[in-house]
Amino acid sequence: MICFLAFSLVGNSSDSLLNKRFRESIQQVDKVIGFVIEHEGQDVPREQARKMRLFALSQVQEVVTEERGLILSNFDEMLGQVDVLVDFSGQWVKCPVIYNQVITCSRVFEMPWIRLGTVLKVAALYP
Repeated sequence: MICFLAFSLVGNSSDSLLNKRFRESIQQVDKVIGFVIEHEGQDVPREQARKMRLFALSQVQEVVTEERGLILSNFDEMLGQVDVLVDFSGQWVKCPVIYNQVITCSRVFEMPWIRLGTVLKVAALYP
């Protein structure tokens, strides 16, 4: 029982130290996207839009859908930057997050499997 408690304590604290920044970054991007979807077509007060950082999705507004998948892409500890890839039904968007502040999101590529570069996948592009 003592070993279980000790390992639980160590595991929980190491998870908080190592994974907290990644988890919070993904949650922040999801929060902004959810807010945009909930208030689609409505006028949002400037103060609230600034607080929620809605400008971050201004370049990719046309591809934002309710169905989405979020993936951690890159991490730069020196800058405190975490890149989150968002899949909006095949339309991929990269959202950099610096210290839990979503920066301007941009489209990156249409189909991520193209980047894997196998001969068969490239050949499938040119039948």
